[in-house]
Amino acid sequence: MGAANGDPRLPLDSGLATVELSAGPRVRRTAPTAEALGRFSPQPDPPMRVLSAILFVLLAPATALAQHSGAEHAAHHGPPSAEQREVLAVIERLFDGMRARDTATMRGTFAPGARLASTQTRDGVTTVSAIEIERWLAGVARATELLDERLVAPEVRVDDDLATVWVGYNFYVGTRFSHCGYDAFQLARVTDGWKIVHVMDTRRTDECPASGAP
Repeated sequence: MGAANGDPRLPLDSGLATVELSAGPRVRRTAPTAEALGRFSPQPDPPMRVLSAILFVLLAPATALAQHSGAEHAAHHGPPSAEQREVLAVIERLFDGMRARDTATMRGTFAPGARLASTQTRDGVTTVSAIEIERWLAGVARATELLDERLVAPEVRVDDDLATVWVGYNFYVGTRFSHCGYDAFQLARVTDGWKIVHVMDTRRTDECPASGAP
């Protein structure tokens, strides 16, 4: 705000707003007469009117943003559409195949040239490793215990022939908890339906999503 005499200035500090009025010409004040008190009804203090106007300007955008965010959240977290259910069915089929060690079913969920990657942090150092799909499938086929990836709260977004799935997971070997994290899938709709083209995950053993892990 301007700093001219009589203009309000608005200092801000950690969300606290105050209004100051610059000093104007000095006016000698005298005690009001009884006549004056009877003629004029009490008026709102001018600085309070200024403060109310400023607070309205400051809070109106925040209120609008909150309403927009709420609507956007409802749009993304409402009942899944038919397309979203189709996309999620591919992810579920992948892990159903893993539990059954059915590598043919698993392979059928991937597009040609699909890629897998994982990020992991140990001793403060983060690494990203790429995994060949056939090597991963061979490891599943050799497993002697149940490999059980339990999905938590998937979020599916679809635009035309592109879909993404963000989902938490807890991974068990047999009945033993192994690790947890989040999977990020990208899928494309091709002639024979939705196929996974890229997967990346995080891995850790604590702070698991909705975890039943110890």
